[in-house]
Amino acid sequence: RTGGNKSAAAALLGVGRKTIERRLKAREEHHREARKCLERGSAFVDEARFSDAIPLLRRCLDVLQINREQEDVRRLQFDAYRLLGLCLRSVHGWLYAEATACYAAALAVGEGVCDASEIAAIQFGIWTTQLTTLQLKQARGTAQDMLQRAQNAGDRVALDEAHVAMTNTLFWLGDSEEALACLARGGLINVARNDTRTSSQGLDLASL
Repeated sequence: RTGGNKSAAAALLGVGRKTIERRLKAREEHHREARKCLERGSAFVDEARFSDAIPLLRRCLDVLQINREQEDVRRLQFDAYRLLGLCLRSVHGWLYAEATACYAAALAVGEGVCDASEIAAIQFGIWTTQLTTLQLKQARGTAQDMLQRAQNAGDRVALDEAHVAMTNTLFWLGDSEEALACLARGGLINVARNDTRTSSQGLDLASL
């Protein structure tokens, strides 16, 4: 609304220009610290040092609580929540409650900021937890949403993952006939041996 004009922003908010400058400087410092924590945490994840990454990722998220509605902040939050969820699962197991909460938080802040493949990867993680804890109604809802998003995005990998998710959910719900029909709709029946269908999680979907 102010076009980046500090004086106009100060007038609009009823504060002095110096106050605006201090707030902008503080925000830049917060962003700088958050990015540094995220980069260091990500490096630890790459080295499989998950326990070392956890406090850095937590600090990143704490710092980002300020101005959390801004798009660039939401992007950083998405990456931090995603990596923190991964670390917590690696340390405490797939069913660790805080890890699941991190994936849900990543999905919430990533809406409208991240691309379809990133959202799909998070949803696949959420669906996996729902299935393994036998939250079958929720798992079916997640799988259905995955299918809809993948179809809208025209993303083959995401679509394959969504069909696998829905097929497994239907099987556990006892609907074997519809599970086979879902596989057929996804083109995952009678897949040729040389047809590699790798998911975003590194799974060979064609061999499942």
